Amino acid sequence: MLVTLYKHDPKGRTWYYTLDDRDQSLFHHYTLTVSWGTDLFAGARRQYTFETLAEKDKKIRDILTKKTRRYKILYSYFRKTQGTNAEGASDLLVSRLGHS
Repeated sequence: MLVTLYKHDPKGRTWYYTLDDRDQSLFHHYTLTVSWGTDLFAGARRQYTFETLAEKDKKIRDILTKKTRRYKILYSYFRKTQGTNAEGASDLLVSRLGHS
């Protein structure tokens, strides 16, 4: 999963906010990495860890709901849930926001 949000500040700078679940943790089953700043590839980072997929999905939904008030969605990619054809709840949230 990868979601990149962006916004422009009054000085004309573009700020990026990216969520992804590509990183893995040795001690937890699920991770979510959030990065932000004016450089899409270098900025502040924070990694969240979760014991269940439901906890991770709730955090993604919380962040997207909060951040899409000020940011616009630049890009989103959600892979299908392993072993099913179902979309995840966060993917459905992005499509409901009309920015996918």
